[in-house]
Amino acid sequence: MNYFRLVADDDSSWHLQLPDTFPNGEDLDVWAFRKGVAYSGLQPVPILVQREGRPVDYVPTAFGSEIMSTRMANIIDEIAPDEIQRIPTVIAAEGSWELINPLHVVDCIDHDRSDIQYYPPDHPRLAGNPRMVVKLVINGNRTQGHDLFMAKGWRVATIVSERLRMALQDTGISGIDFWPVSAED
Repeated sequence: MNYFRLVADDDSSWHLQLPDTFPNGEDLDVWAFRKGVAYSGLQPVPILVQREGRPVDYVPTAFGSEIMSTRMANIIDEIAPDEIQRIPTVIAAEGSWELINPLHVVDCIDHDRSDIQYYPPDHPRLAGNPRMVVKLVINGNRTQGHDLFMAKGWRVATIVSERLRMALQDTGISGIDFWPVSAED
């Protein structure tokens, strides 16, 4: 099966971001939605419009969180219901928007075929882990049964199956592009 990384496709679209705090002053962990575990914090999550532009169905934030239209979330939920957590949001814009929290982290990076810069061996926390991924290639044999997941060691990217990509494309989801990440095994 082929897999694809979700990426934003249009720079003329709006840019969204998570704030540092909730309206009540409680801190918001902007990385909470990239850990591969269910989020149990305050809801709904406030979303700020960082730059005005054309609203689109898919908007990744600077910290990797993914905000999407309820329409897009419904399509993902149909195909991969156990692989996401849908979190309500508040955005000062028309429409219905959600934060999607991928729940699975799969050890699938093909380190030999990928182009990766690693943290040095003496790094205090991340020794040997990917620091920057120029080209991500995954081993599809390790992803069996998953339609949406993050790669272990590089949770910045959300990866989807061809089946999910086709469903999103067939319904005209906007603001999204799909970069191939799978290698023939």
